[in-house]
Amino acid sequence: MSLAQPNHLIDVLMVKTMIHAHAPSRDAISAAVAKIQGLSEFTGTFNENVWCDTFGTRL
Repeated sequence: MSLAQPNHLIDVLMVKTMIHAHAPSRDAISAAVAKIQGLSEFTGTFNENVWCDTFGTRL
């Protein structure tokens, strides 16, 4: 899980799942954990920039 670093994937290429919580606040962390636990649905929109313009992040 990444907090306040939308392009974190470029640093951790081997990660199979990346969740970006957008902010390092207690509320953002709690919301992300609730989603991981299945207590809340994931919502939002996909952003192509997540791939950091690097082929290696798509493997």
